[in-house]
Amino acid sequence: MAYEEFDQDYHPQKKTVKLINQINEIVNEYSLQGYKLSERQTHYQLVAKNLRENTDSNYGSLTRTCTNARMAGLVDWNAIVDRNRETHRVYHNKNIQQALSSALLCYGRDKMEKQKVYIEIMIEKMALFDIVSQVADKYTLRLTGDKGFCSVTILYEIAGRIKEEQKLGKKCYILYIGDHDPSGLAMDVSIISTLAKMGANGVDFRRVALTPEQVKEYNLPPNMIKESNTNSPKYKEKHGEFSWECDALPPEILNEVLENSILSIIDYSKYQEMCKLEEAEKEKLRQIIDSIEMTSSYGVA
Repeated sequence: MAYEEFDQDYHPQKKTVKLINQINEIVNEYSLQGYKLSERQTHYQLVAKNLRENTDSNYGSLTRTCTNARMAGLVDWNAIVDRNRETHRVYHNKNIQQALSSALLCYGRDKMEKQKVYIEIMIEKMALFDIVSQVADKYTLRLTGDKGFCSVTILYEIAGRIKEEQKLGKKCYILYIGDHDPSGLAMDVSIISTLAKMGANGVDFRRVALTPEQVKEYNLPPNMIKESNTNSPKYKEKHGEFSWECDALPPEILNEVLENSILSIIDYSKYQEMCKLEEAEKEKLRQIIDSIEMTSSYGVA
C-alpha cells in the first residue's frame, strides 16, 4: 500500500526493502489493536520476533529506514509516533452544535470517587504515555510521564495530592513503570525518599514494570549496562551485566499488567457503580442536548 509521499528518489536495496516490510507488519499488527508504536518499540518488537539483533547500530538503521520509508510513502505516517515532542493549540469549537456534541463526548465521572484508595500512575518514559493512558483513562487515574529522573516540582505536586487524599483517610498507591537498569531502579528509591521528605509518608509504591520476573517470562532482549553510570556498580552486584527497557514489553502486555495491578487494589463493584451512573447521566445530557437543538432549529421546546 502506498502512503503520502514526499520523496520519489528513494530506492532502497533489497535488504532494506525486507526491513521495511517487517516494519509494516509490526506497526499494522499493533494498529489493528489500537496501538501506535514509537520507533524504539518497533525495534524491540522486531527483536522479540527474532527478526533483528538488539544492537545500537540496528536501532540506528531502523530509525533511518523509518524516516526514509515514510518520506517515500512506504510506511504509514500515522502508525509510528514521536511522544517526546509536544504541540499545543487552545481548545475551541466551530459552533454551538459542535460544543454540545463535544460536551456529550467528553462527559465523564470520576470512576474512583467511591473508592477507599487513591492511585497515581507514573512512567519513566513519555514514549509510553499514549499506551498507558488507555488504562489510566479507563479508571480515571492521574498519569504522570517523566523523561528520566522526576523533577522535585512534579514530586511536590504529587506529594500535595497524596497528603490531601490521606486526610480523607484513603490508602495511597503509586504504580510505577520504568526500565530495569541502574538509573531506572535508582529512580524508585529517589521518588519514595523525596515524597517522604515532603510529608507524603506511607505511600504504597509498586513497580508494575519492568521486573526481573517479566524479563524472564517474556524473554525480553537485554542491553549492556553503561559503565559510566554511577549507579552501575551497585546494580551489577545484584542484577549482573545486563539491563532491560520497558519499551521491550509488548504494549498489550504492559497494559494488562497495569490493569491487573489496579484491579488488585480497587473495589471493582464501586467502579462498576460509577460506570453505570456515568452512562445514566450521559443519557440525561443527551436528552438535554436534543431539546436544545430542537429549540434552536424549530423555535419550540
